[in-house]
Amino acid sequence: QSRQEFIERMVRHCTYLSGSKALPKNSYLYEKFQLLNELNNLKINGEKISVETKQMLYEELFSSGKKVSLKALQSKLEEKHLINIGEKEAISGIDGGFKCSLTTVNKFYGILGDKVHSDANRKVIEDIVFLGTVFGQEKKLFAESIREKYSHIFSEQDIKRIKGFKFEGWGKLSREFLLMEGVSKEDGVVRSVIGGLWETNDNLMELLSQRYTYVDSLHEMVEKVEKPLNEWTIEDLEDKHLSAPVKRMVWQTLSIIREIEDVLGQPPKRVFVEMAREEGEKKRTVSRKQKLLDLYKVIGKEANDWKKEVENREEREFNSKKLYLYYMQMGRCMYTGEAISLDELMNTNGKYDIDHIYPRHFVKDDSIENNLVLVNKNSNAFKSDSYPINGETRNNSTIRMHWAFLKNKGFITAEKYNRLVRSTPFTLEEKAAFVNRQIVETRQGTKVITEILSQVFPDIDIVFSKAGIVSDFRVKNSIFKARSLNHLHHAHDAYLNIVVGNTYFVKFTKNLINFMRDAEKYSDKKEYKYNMDKMFQWDVMRNGELAWDADKETGTIVLVKKTLEKGSPIVTRMAIEKHGGITQKATIWTKKKAQGNGYVPVKMNDPRLQDVTKYGGLSDVATSGYALVEYEKKGKLVKSLEQIPVYLGRMDSLDLETMREYFIEQLSKENEVSNVRICRKFIPLNSLVKYNGFYYYLGGKTGSQIILKSATELKFDLTMTEYVKKIEKAVTALNFEETDNKRKLVITKEKNLILYRLLIDKY
Repeated sequence: QSRQEFIERMVRHCTYLSGSKALPKNSYLYEKFQLLNELNNLKINGEKISVETKQMLYEELFSSGKKVSLKALQSKLEEKHLINIGEKEAISGIDGGFKCSLTTVNKFYGILGDKVHSDANRKVIEDIVFLGTVFGQEKKLFAESIREKYSHIFSEQDIKRIKGFKFEGWGKLSREFLLMEGVSKEDGVVRSVIGGLWETNDNLMELLSQRYTYVDSLHEMVEKVEKPLNEWTIEDLEDKHLSAPVKRMVWQTLSIIREIEDVLGQPPKRVFVEMAREEGEKKRTVSRKQKLLDLYKVIGKEANDWKKEVENREEREFNSKKLYLYYMQMGRCMYTGEAISLDELMNTNGKYDIDHIYPRHFVKDDSIENNLVLVNKNSNAFKSDSYPINGETRNNSTIRMHWAFLKNKGFITAEKYNRLVRSTPFTLEEKAAFVNRQIVETRQGTKVITEILSQVFPDIDIVFSKAGIVSDFRVKNSIFKARSLNHLHHAHDAYLNIVVGNTYFVKFTKNLINFMRDAEKYSDKKEYKYNMDKMFQWDVMRNGELAWDADKETGTIVLVKKTLEKGSPIVTRMAIEKHGGITQKATIWTKKKAQGNGYVPVKMNDPRLQDVTKYGGLSDVATSGYALVEYEKKGKLVKSLEQIPVYLGRMDSLDLETMREYFIEQLSKENEVSNVRICRKFIPLNSLVKYNGFYYYLGGKTGSQIILKSATELKFDLTMTEYVKKIEKAVTALNFEETDNKRKLVITKEKNLILYRLLIDKY
């Protein structure tokens, strides 16, 4: 019991309900959730499978607990006449096969047979999985627990068999969350989360959209806090089960909002949350040239000419999206199938365009892998903002075969293929989901902050804004971010997230589905017209609130740029006490090397090893902070900042007499000192100091020199900031020959001299 309680205390908490414990990874319920969540992504010919098909597949392929391969799925779909024989490319939404299966069902199937699915046995299995996960490798205790609770169900032979089953790890969701009920706004049916996954073909993220009330149910289940924000303490975050860095981030955010509330005399009406780029949005690690070479190598001899062409080009040439897509499409237009002329392709006024399969009108998706294709300009003009691609193109057997060939050989992704072949237009829900991507957040830190704000300020609007959308806004309005210049870009990002987030919020209101319905009903009305790629080209106003004035001479953009050129943002650093190892390096130096100052014994508490000139020692002693020390040297009174080594102890346990002895020993190595007095016991690293009227942060120390970091931000106007950004780019790419649209060099000697003189003036 003691062990079980100990393990339970360490079990991770539910991602959505922080007060609930997560289920074991091998739990019957959790495995069912994972499988249904994956199964609901399955598509045939680019369209989601029906609920009936999903349930049939679950019952006939997965219910026995066996892992299902792509081949087994294909056979079942052929058997049910849902795809043609051999039409493997029609299946998408899964990668090679299913990652999830009912492994626990499979284990118990041999013991219980079809009874494994009965409610009574399901509860027993859940409990056994929990016990198996808690006891881990201690099989004897595991078997005793089963024997004690379920000997009336299982024979001794069964228990011996179950004892050999392996259950390990914990999931991310709790039973309470998966059984939480919500209502569909479309059919009004009440379902639990797991029921929604079974009775619809929506995955979890879709269930948590505005089409359902699950998010509202979540808010109701979170404990309500009555006290105002100014009474909160950091201890109030203890029951949120946050890691130390996330807890600090949440507390800092709450502290700032509390300060804003004090200044305004009232809580803010809206809070905007920036959503940083997610893990999946990392830059490519394989170069475009290498990727093409690898693809053509797989095709074999018939691709030798293509391979030679790619080999003869420089890596940087493939930075051109047009050229890269040309080779990814094997030199053919994706809409007509005709061969593309390379000479005309690279001509700025040529006959070829890059097209977005999903039009930018509906979704901001510039993914070269999933949404961009190289096409003849005429065919692109014909397509315009319409979707799906016209039937004449889609049903052309030659073009369809080319698409299938590119997909099977890895030149285009399954997602891009599905977008090309899909025959149905976007639904209202999909249009809403495209916008919803810009305003939905699921990460732990931001979830906790918004949860607390919702409790403290029930009437507050919390608006999310994606970093990618703000980045696009910067590019289109020539507002560049130069990280090497200063730290003000953090404040600029915060401000731009408010500008961009507020425009989206006012435009689309809180209920996206209603907006989309009204947009179809009142298509002639200005406030319902939208284009996700041109959001800031027109005024955005709703209910008398003007969020964006599109006039380039007097409108919002003028105010935005004026605000960004202000030097008013305040930059702070966290003053810290460093702790950890007594030295920064683990190297133990020999007695020959450890002759001078700056070496400490390998073991501080062993008196036999104290003489480093005999036994060697460690260098680069780690500093926890500084002390302000006063002493007399050669008859003069001296004040100095002296390093406090980590091994003297933590800030709250430092002993003044021990410190004094240490400083006397250190300061007397060259000349005798007297009357040593500690004026200030501890000064953290990164403390703000003023020297000759100028502010600095306190850095490390080398020898007799203390490193100071400037606490005053270097300020440039937007034009010079843009040039610094271009220099950063050129240095990173080692390419100083880049030209602009007018074929003029971007980086020039003349501009560099202007920048140089400006820096000299600043110094």
